[in-house]
Amino acid sequence: MLEISKCGRYAVVQTCNAPSEDGNILSVMDLQTKTILFSVTPSTGWASRYKFKVEDDGRLLSLRCEHRGIGWFSYSHYGTFNDEFAYLKARLEKGDYSLKILAAREWLYSSVDKKMLGSC
Repeated sequence: MLEISKCGRYAVVQTCNAPSEDGNILSVMDLQTKTILFSVTPSTGWASRYKFKVEDDGRLLSLRCEHRGIGWFSYSHYGTFNDEFAYLKARLEKGDYSLKILAAREWLYSSVDKKMLGSC
């Protein structure tokens, strides 16, 4: 999957789940400076769309990824996943049964504060 920011400066590429070091990688590039801003294994898996949040001066603030039926989640301009708790909660509340089971298993073994999910 490939998407370019509205300003044309940034591009995001997500590779498929190939069984190699190049599989399942989310990369954001600055086309103006011809640099890769970050390249990570995405915490959210395969996204359906992306949105770039860009400062008035053109600097990238964050990348948002949409997962249909689940919601939007963001990565910082240097690739840190910002929404670990929100993503886990959304999968527990909105996902199909297989997504809920995987999220519950992840929650049991995660460092996420269990009390915060009490209302799920």
